[in-house]
Amino acid sequence: MSFSFLQEVGHTAVRMSGQPKVLKYFRGNAVVGRHPKVFWRNDESFVEIVDEIKFRLSGALALAAKLRVGEWPAYAWMQNTHRVYVNGSVSIKSAGSLIPSQCAYLDWNPNGRHGMMQNTESEMEAFLFAGAETTPPGKTYWTWSGGQAHTMLRFGR
Repeated sequence: MSFSFLQEVGHTAVRMSGQPKVLKYFRGNAVVGRHPKVFWRNDESFVEIVDEIKFRLSGALALAAKLRVGEWPAYAWMQNTHRVYVNGSVSIKSAGSLIPSQCAYLDWNPNGRHGMMQNTESEMEAFLFAGAETTPPGKTYWTWSGGQAHTMLRFGR
């Protein structure tokens, strides 16, 4: 089993005022762990590897969100949990915040897409008003079990 942990996340496209065809990309503030976390089960039946990535809007966009919504923006997050069992089988669970859209990859093919435009109004509000000090709500949007696999996390489409 292998996985890629890509640290380039959080670029938000913003249409510039007075220039309808000009977009500027703002890099977000990422909180990235240096290494995935590894957990051993006491009965040694499997090992669990958890890789997670978090980011939020950049300083200028965060300030705009604070002025517009009244809260500092929450950190978006995405997490893959890999379980490797003693018999060689693997299970993978992908979860993440409801905003932004996310996709997990298995063997370089997209799987488990979650589009933020599919959220209900109450789910959007739960994220927008979560605040900077709490983890916003999320859900598991893809699971897989089998033999060998390569996985990768990606924000966006």
